[in-house]
Amino acid sequence: NTIMFKGQGRGKTTLTSTGVTVTLSSTQYVTFDNMTITTTATSGNLFANTSDVGCGITNSNIIAATYSAATVYLVYSTNSIRFTLNNNRFVGGYYQWYDYGTSGGSTTIGFSTCTNNRFISMGIVSIYSVYPTGNTYTNNVIDSSAYATPSYGLLSEYESGCTYNANRIYAHASYGALFELDNYYAITINNQILPVNITNNIISGGYTYGCYYLPENSPTGAVSIFAHNTIYAQAGCTYGIYAEFLSNAANTQIFASNIIVCISPAGANGGVVSKPGVGYGMYLYLNTNNQMITYNGNDLYVTGGAYVNYYNGSSTTAYATYSGFITAIQAANPAYETGGTNFMPPFISVPTNLLLDTTKPSPTGVYAGVNFDILGKPRCKLFPTAGVMESPYGKSKPVVKFYLPTNVYPGSPTTIFQSGKPADPKAYY
Repeated sequence: NTIMFKGQGRGKTTLTSTGVTVTLSSTQYVTFDNMTITTTATSGNLFANTSDVGCGITNSNIIAATYSAATVYLVYSTNSIRFTLNNNRFVGGYYQWYDYGTSGGSTTIGFSTCTNNRFISMGIVSIYSVYPTGNTYTNNVIDSSAYATPSYGLLSEYESGCTYNANRIYAHASYGALFELDNYYAITINNQILPVNITNNIISGGYTYGCYYLPENSPTGAVSIFAHNTIYAQAGCTYGIYAEFLSNAANTQIFASNIIVCISPAGANGGVVSKPGVGYGMYLYLNTNNQMITYNGNDLYVTGGAYVNYYNGSSTTAYATYSGFITAIQAANPAYETGGTNFMPPFISVPTNLLLDTTKPSPTGVYAGVNFDILGKPRCKLFPTAGVMESPYGKSKPVVKFYLPTNVYPGSPTTIFQSGKPADPKAYY
């Protein structure tokens, strides 16, 4: 059986208290819908759920005082199973959703969904997930921060088999997003190790790290995909992206078809920060090459500073130009970035609208198993657009004529001619 506490609307039904407003402990299949849940407390938790199964909050406002005047966790989850957060507005708080699973991962704890939510006026972090298995985060907007120097737009640590897709992370934070040690613990469900999928996300709020991505010691078969993300690092970032591939098992990592843009502040002298020579568009740590399934099709564009600080397994070298970096990385593996590009994408309006102007050429990536873009539109599989949005530019349906001979005889070989030219781009939908 399921129980739903259904309000009359966010502005009409309010649950409030001077402390923890809702506590669920080993509760099963209870949902709070269409209401406002709030507290006048300045510390502690607003909504606390532990060891619950199939519970959730939907279509509601979840509100507390802002940090640093208060240190309230809006939703504090521990060992939750199939918890649902859908179409909510999180406003204020210290951590807005904290989700703690089981150290080492679990075949049962986790599998929660966080979809279509908006996170507003966060304190230290919007979503902080550590140790859950199989969580899915899609179509969320991390809108803004109330605190001047928050730590993370989003923080994911030691998650197993998580999916982050089509999220928009705009909030001003030291780390636009940090994905660290996901799939360090591999979890097998139905004889298959759950993959990590980080795809189609816009990350544009980081002021020290545009994005920090650290897969480490992933075991054999624990695949992680970081593909078709658009990262726009704020002026002053130390790194547009910090990508550290550290001692993962062979053939476990895909890093493909991302757009990474890092714009330096005016007057920066040799670096992508105001301190000359400090910052880079990318820090790439790649201590073994066999861990990569694909490293290809990324668009990297930097102005006013050096491009990449690259560790190749034995030494670190800074490259001031894109061409210098490509020469170095292809010396390590000739297949790396053969489809990479180096130009400013035709964004509609930076940094607030990082979708593409489809009347102009966009960087082309490579197919990385991502079949839909951030808008839910199918991707071209032969010539996919890098970044979150699939552009139809240059992919109109080709006009091809077929010619048959005058006579076609049953059982005899027949040659049919066509007018398409070799290597013509064709739309594949």
